[in-house]
Amino acid sequence: MKISRLLAPVVCLGLMACEQVVLQGPVGDATITITDLRTGAVVGEGTTDGETAVIARVGQADYDAFNDAQKLGNYGLAAYQTPPTLAATTLYLYTVTGGNDYDVNGDKIVDGPTPVQSPVHAIMNGATFNAKAFAVNALSETAYQVVVDHLPFMTDGELQATLDEVARALVGDTDDTGAVDYLDIRRVNYIYADPATQVIASKSDDLVDVAEALLSAGDVQDEALEMFADDDDTALAETVYEASVGPILEQQGCASSACHAPGGAGALLSDNVLLPSTDPGYVRANTDNFMTIVECSGQECGIEYIMNKVSGAIQHTGAVQSQIDPDSDEGEALEAWLELL
Repeated sequence: MKISRLLAPVVCLGLMACEQVVLQGPVGDATITITDLRTGAVVGEGTTDGETAVIARVGQADYDAFNDAQKLGNYGLAAYQTPPTLAATTLYLYTVTGGNDYDVNGDKIVDGPTPVQSPVHAIMNGATFNAKAFAVNALSETAYQVVVDHLPFMTDGELQATLDEVARALVGDTDDTGAVDYLDIRRVNYIYADPATQVIASKSDDLVDVAEALLSAGDVQDEALEMFADDDDTALAETVYEASVGPILEQQGCASSACHAPGGAGALLSDNVLLPSTDPGYVRANTDNFMTIVECSGQECGIEYIMNKVSGAIQHTGAVQSQIDPDSDEGEALEAWLELL
């Protein structure tokens, strides 16, 4: 069966107008898997064009006449046996596995292909996918790494709000709508100058670090979270707390009157006071409280201390003896959130 190409055999000109995978340069020769974000059901499979696929599509003579910009514009484009049409409001996970970066240093000159060692992801709704005007890139991977440990605890609305906050921390208004949200991430493609200049300047080196981690199989999540480590980006931390971490702590009884709520046994025995979700200021207060513990100096400080405390590795006194396994979904979500502080 002939592969269906989404675009004419020419470079994508101007702003993003095609479905392309790009780190520093376009990623060709990769496998695409599209799954329902909530169920994991596979709804689409494809590949990205590398040199061999582009030659097969346009012919050797036309390919030989391409300059570097035209080659880079044609690498990394998506191809499907059967192009999927996705439900507009359903959320999907777009995963790119393997492949080669054809401009690994981002100088817009074709390099020898460099293998991509780690999967690259993007979360998107069906309407975004069906429009075919997006890039899967280091920014979309960063957003995915920020939320991945919290996904089981977020509604679609909470997830969208968190992705919007991630975008506001990383990019400007790339789609000229007058506001910055997660859709602005999809427009950033380093092959084209205008959207790339919308990346917040202080994040540029961090994004390169994420791309290099993907190429070298480094710790992509650590590199992604590191982007926020030097910022006073409390809006993002508060959004994640309200969407996922707060409900975990509430379920465990941590903010109950018997434990760390004001006047509770846990609050009286420690400096850790947690307001219940019935208090209108609980998100800001509890985020600030954990930030103080993460950033203080001493034996009862830091992320490791908090995780040891909630897991019971350090004695956890008080009326409630709830424990959170650090290797559970809840434990990983809590630790990932603490890394944001």
